[in-house]
Amino acid sequence: MIRHGVCAIALLTLAACGDGEGSTPGGGERDAAPSGTEQRLQALPTVRQEHAVVALAGEIYVIGGFAPGVTASVAAYDPATNAWRAVADFPTAVHHANAAAVDDKLYVAGYYPGNSFLAPEPKLFEYDPRQNVWNERSAMPAGTQRAAACVAALGGKIYLFGGARGGTVAEASAYDPAADTWETLPPLPETREHCVAGAIGGKLYIAGGRADGITGFRPKTWAFDPASRSYTEKAAIPTPRGGCAGAVLDKLLFVFSGEGNAADPNGVFPKIEAYDSSADRWTAFPDMLVPRHGFGAAELGGRIYLPGGANHQAFGAVDDHTVFE
Repeated sequence: MIRHGVCAIALLTLAACGDGEGSTPGGGERDAAPSGTEQRLQALPTVRQEHAVVALAGEIYVIGGFAPGVTASVAAYDPATNAWRAVADFPTAVHHANAAAVDDKLYVAGYYPGNSFLAPEPKLFEYDPRQNVWNERSAMPAGTQRAAACVAALGGKIYLFGGARGGTVAEASAYDPAADTWETLPPLPETREHCVAGAIGGKLYIAGGRADGITGFRPKTWAFDPASRSYTEKAAIPTPRGGCAGAVLDKLLFVFSGEGNAADPNGVFPKIEAYDSSADRWTAFPDMLVPRHGFGAAELGGRIYLPGGANHQAFGAVDDHTVFE
């Protein structure tokens, strides 16, 4: 269902699944079950999916995507006022963009332009919210351009793992905004796209996603150590899926929803699962209020914001916007 305007607030108490004390597949003893809430917020101005979501300067930014046609529009959400506003359009209509924020600037590094799903654009643009302008910077090195990658920021750099360039790739790279330079990293041990990444304790964790098709799930979780430039396999995600959203909160990497669910008539997973790197285990939470895929997540002020997405496999954009804490 597409919702417009301010929605009535609905709270969902989330208690971790499990049976209390005992050992867990990831190792260690099970702690007391964590809890949280999910709440509806002001809906997006339009339906939107396959967009990028970034927290920047106290607001949540949504870049491009299908609304329902591919768009260059960018919207910013202010949690203090529960309201959206339009900001400067991205230089071109874009979807499946790789985006992150560093030092109060937003970066889009690689994306599918227009209606293309085969030829990703290597260009990189920087957005300065104080000037409300996009400036082009150094493009991704030739042959490494890709969209739908796992993206996270750590130590002033933006890391991209995997992604798609027609087919799924395993390439990994890092962009340093201060130097405006790219670094080629060792590739992921396997190809992966439509996945999530997050930084915890000086390492980057890659989870969820798929390869070469909606149901080509990648269940393995990987930790990348920037110091040793090496990967370590971690506990597999309990519910493999692609097209999911993810963000780090309280030193946990949360993965929300996704598509490819053969057990659901809409093909969408409702699951929320969180990875604890200190124990190498996953914890399951009760389902999302509005299961979606093709969306993004961003943490701001101890809450994870989840705007847009699609409630049907492939296409079915909605304007729903929720927050998890």
